[in-house]
Parts: sequence; structure tokens; C-alpha cells
Amino acid sequence: MSDVSCRATAALLDALESQGIDTARLVDEAGLDLATLEDLDRSIGWDDFVALMGRVDSLGDETFLEG
Repeated sequence: MSDVSCRATAALLDALESQGIDTARLVDEAGLDLATLEDLDRSIGWDDFVALMGRVDSLGDETFLEG
């Protein structure tokens, strides 16, 4: 698979931050660079995107469900 635009990752990070999630830590745990993911002119490899989504998945469904 090819690259994923950081426009998508920036939108994801914004949504996570709105839920009070420490995105810097999440990104670091995925082995990625926050500045890169927030740069709308960049892209990341598919494997990096999968690693990021794996960290998001580890947060659990309840993180995103409204009470």
C-alpha cells in the first residue's frame, strides 16, 4: 500500500485531543513524530499509519462513547 496524507492524521489527532487524549504520548508510543503528523503537506507510510491506528485502538471503545 502507499502513503497516507498527514491531512488525515492531523484530523485524527484533532479529534483525539478534543476527547482529552494525550496525542503526543500516543504518537510517541507508535514510534512516530508528532510534528510530521501535523504537517499537512507531508505523508506517512502505510505501516506507520497502521502503527498509529493500533495505538488508537488500544484506547478502547469506551474512550469514544459519550456517557
